[in-house]
Amino acid sequence: MDSDKKNISLILGVGVLAWLPTLNFWFFKAYEASWLMSVTPHTFFNLLKGHAFIYFLDLKIFGWNPVGWYATGIILHLIAGSILYFLIKTLTKNYKIAAVSGLIFIANSAYIDVVAWGSFNSYYPLLLSLMLLSLYLFSKFLVNKKLLFYIGFMLFVFLGFLVRETGLVIVPLLTVFDLVSTFIFSSEKKESNRAIKHKLKGLILRQIPIYLLFIVFYFFRNWYGGIAGDDADSLVKWRIRLIEDGLYLQLLWAMILTSGKLLAPQLIPYPILNFIREAFLSILP
Repeated sequence: MDSDKKNISLILGVGVLAWLPTLNFWFFKAYEASWLMSVTPHTFFNLLKGHAFIYFLDLKIFGWNPVGWYATGIILHLIAGSILYFLIKTLTKNYKIAAVSGLIFIANSAYIDVVAWGSFNSYYPLLLSLMLLSLYLFSKFLVNKKLLFYIGFMLFVFLGFLVRETGLVIVPLLTVFDLVSTFIFSSEKKESNRAIKHKLKGLILRQIPIYLLFIVFYFFRNWYGGIAGDDADSLVKWRIRLIEDGLYLQLLWAMILTSGKLLAPQLIPYPILNFIREAFLSILP
């Protein structure tokens, strides 16, 4: 417990020092204001369709003061970093690995948009927190078999769907996580066919409610109309066109490439990347 307190304090301290300067920012291009005003009246479903719940709450709490809006992003980012620490500690049983992972995550410049854009991207650390909580509770359930853990993780999975539909990716991730935990990292190395079948049956029974929840959300989404404005994104339009034209291999390749667009700043800090870019630009047009 003392190690947890020290590590979490260190992670939170580094996070605050890293992102505190953003409190001096003004609203970035006034995205928050224009976005929030575009979903009036501020009913539950309008806010849901506009990803605008956090903006609405910030407006009610802080008014048009950007300090509070940026603080929201920082706090949610710190929460996500803390949950990540406990998840990794649970999976690895190693305090040091969890602490190092938490520190790398909390101060990583590749994640800057969720903090430096005020509340505009605050739903990303909120969604990540819900997804990490889902994985954490699911891992607890696999060990303790307590129904409360299962109910809790299902609740956070569904809340993630509501925050942003990107949260749907947690469904296959949970399946892969379950398969790896059950068969690859199992404490029992040699098992009979009967034991393997029993494990597989348990895995299927655990996974069925998750996919049923996925289907329920799909129908719920169709009922309220889905997220407004998603089709306006140029990347989304491009992917829809690839699907309509049957260019599935090109779509797969595009997804692989775009999924790695933040890999460079994970390995090389932005200032160094910017310096290299400016050096090339000074030589080549």
